[in-house]
Amino acid sequence: MDAMVSARVPVEVKKQVDDVLKELGSSATELVNAAYDYVLKNKALPSTQTPPPATMQRKVLRGKQLEQFKEFWSAHTAPEIPEYDGTNFKELLGRLREERHEGIDRQ
Repeated sequence: MDAMVSARVPVEVKKQVDDVLKELGSSATELVNAAYDYVLKNKALPSTQTPPPATMQRKVLRGKQLEQFKEFWSAHTAPEIPEYDGTNFKELLGRLREERHEGIDRQ
């Protein structure tokens, strides 16, 4: 035996959804049953949020891309300073530059 479910939705939304369901060869009954099955299975409502665009999704680097990123990161990251010795930022930056460029011949 099946139970009857009633709900209120805006008239225009119902008309539009009925048209879509008709195009899909489906019905309001199948839609409600699918929604109930989803909630039963997932213990949550179906998400109303759209997933973020591909440009905002997490990208996993592998192989050559990962190696290139590691090289870039190490070239653009200052080394860790083990202990603060009272040096101000300008002096510290000068020291780091000297260390980074000490192997370069200056002509």
